[in-house]
Amino acid sequence: MQERTVLNHPEKYHVKQIIKFGDYNIGREGHMLTLPSYVQFMLIMFPKCFPDSP
Repeated sequence: MQERTVLNHPEKYHVKQIIKFGDYNIGREGHMLTLPSYVQFMLIMFPKCFPDSP
């Protein structure tokens, strides 16, 4: 599923913002945050640093 499809239909998917990982630099475009792939380990290793995470 495309990220933009999800963002364009918030009433259906209940999503307001998206984090996209890949071979990108850090950036923000509207409600999409792009991060390099190597940053993903932080979400796994340090989940308590992100208060909105489950």
